[in-house]
Amino acid sequence: MAGHIQNRWYKTEPGPDGKDRRVKSDRYGSGLRYRARYIGPDGTEKSKSFPDRQKRLAEKWLSKTEADMDSGQYVDPKAGRTTFQQYAERWVSSHAGEVNSGEGAERRLRLHAYPTIGSRPLGSFKPEHVRTWLGGAEEVHPERDPPPGDRGDSVRRLQRGRR
Repeated sequence: MAGHIQNRWYKTEPGPDGKDRRVKSDRYGSGLRYRARYIGPDGTEKSKSFPDRQKRLAEKWLSKTEADMDSGQYVDPKAGRTTFQQYAERWVSSHAGEVNSGEGAERRLRLHAYPTIGSRPLGSFKPEHVRTWLGGAEEVHPERDPPPGDRGDSVRRLQRGRR
């Protein structure tokens, strides 16, 4: 990854002797000083800004992002803001080939998942959130719950990316 840290308070200009020199920019002293920039896997530029005296933090963030991309753990910051319900609705609609299974998955998600975890952004999920939700599923609608083995089936299928 060819990321870099931009110092927005200074810019480089050619000096009278032909050598580059560092001069204050028009942004000097205002706003966030450093911007860490990189090209994401989708080919678009991503960035995050950091305040004055935080260049090391910017470098650390950029290094972590690079390591995540190299190891396959990278999650696009914008994709992490998609809610569980938005993702699940797209997933169900993309599996419209089998009407009965799609309707069943939609019904289980609507009755059991959306009321409790539907508004949670995907980037904020941790294993304990799913465990807590699965443990509390019995208490939400006991008269309408599917059999115990079926309770979290739709969520587990979403996690594996298949029906």
